[in-house]
Amino acid sequence: MARSELVEKYRELVEQYDLLRQRIVKAEENRDKFKSSVVDRVIADYQSQMSALEEQLAPAEEEMFKSVDEFDEERAKLEAENDELDDAQDEVALRHVLGEYSYEAADEKKAELAAKLDAVNGRLSAIDDEVGTLREYLEKAGAWERREAAQRAAEGEQEPVAEEGGAPEAAQEPAGKAPEEHPGEKPIGDDLAREAARSVPSSLPESEGLQAAASQEPGAFEMILDDFPSSPVESQSAEAALESGVDDLKGLTDLDEGQWQKNLEAEFPPPDGLQDVLGSEVKAVGEDFPNLGFGDQLDVLPPLAEEPARAALLIRNLGQNDEQRYELRDTVTSIGRGRDNQIQIKDDTKVSRYHCRVLQEQGAYFVEDNNSSNGTMVNGELITRRKLEGGEDITIGETVFRFQLS
Repeated sequence: MARSELVEKYRELVEQYDLLRQRIVKAEENRDKFKSSVVDRVIADYQSQMSALEEQLAPAEEEMFKSVDEFDEERAKLEAENDELDDAQDEVALRHVLGEYSYEAADEKKAELAAKLDAVNGRLSAIDDEVGTLREYLEKAGAWERREAAQRAAEGEQEPVAEEGGAPEAAQEPAGKAPEEHPGEKPIGDDLAREAARSVPSSLPESEGLQAAASQEPGAFEMILDDFPSSPVESQSAEAALESGVDDLKGLTDLDEGQWQKNLEAEFPPPDGLQDVLGSEVKAVGEDFPNLGFGDQLDVLPPLAEEPARAALLIRNLGQNDEQRYELRDTVTSIGRGRDNQIQIKDDTKVSRYHCRVLQEQGAYFVEDNNSSNGTMVNGELITRRKLEGGEDITIGETVFRFQLS
């Protein structure tokens, strides 16, 4: 039996089966209007007819799925051939760039490859249509879903079953045994201060050691002081170190007027060229705020706020019945004939596998050619990279998109 005859026969069986199922549902809905015995007799008759149809559907479904598998095999071979032809086009372009092929020779070879690509893509489109028709009727009969469920079961895609006895119980420490210490774990509670104290290098002066320990964790400095021995000599030594540190800080605020600015610039010189641009502004700030203390923060220039991105669309076949709209949500949108592009163009052989891409950068949009064989044009002009303002026509091979911003 020819495939077309098979599909037609299966379609008729599915429609008859679906009609009987709908009648059973409607009979149940009208049960309260008729005698239950009559409704049951009619439903039983419909179920008997459905059983007879199922006997005819089973072998037909087997043939239908066999056709689907054959189409899948053919598609895989054609897609591999498509990739080879893509590589051949890229090779022609490279040999032309290297000077091996003249313009005429390169165009001739590209035309030959384009004709082959047209044939391959035409067959792929036909396969997609055929499989789409087969799948439509198989899904209507519930056969497609049953097959996928059977495949998942065969592949072991089932819910994990807990082993008998349940999960193993957590091991418990013997009674009376102190918890084992694990090197590298962060101390908690009272151990935090001791850990901080141990981490202070012994070579640092006492005041610097205390400051280094205190900087490790908020509140650790006070906890460390509590753990220090309470002998008068050691307490006086700690207080003296603290006073020395405070005096050092006070000395920073006693500098002559403007001296703090010089010290700061000497310690943290601005990058080359920045002082030429902002020199007068920095000086003016120093004059306007003479009492600004060392360590105070002052932003000379506010940070530039990033402009929020506007919603963008690429529209193919604008205004036609087969108009297609693609919303650009990603920072990079790849366009080409390859299957792993965000926007795939399958019916244009002059489109490269990865032809170009649209980039979103700081709220602006750019189109960038990806070294394609036939180039990318914006409003009829061949480009390498171009900023898009909205309303441009982007030509990729023989396919035209309108770029729009909302």
